Amino acid sequence: MFYTLKLCRKLYNYALNMRQQTFKETGKGLTYNQQQNTLPAFGPVLQTFKN
Repeated sequence: MFYTLKLCRKLYNYALNMRQQTFKETGKGLTYNQQQNTLPAFGPVLQTFKN
């Protein structure tokens, strides 16, 4: 269970960082759908998310 929570925390922090970085660069945040569409690209980075 600890491992699962660790993966969830990493994914959350990645998504949060992406939102913050986008806002700093453009002055606009990401929508849910925009961020959701980036998740498949994150899978190869951490193969454990595919399971």
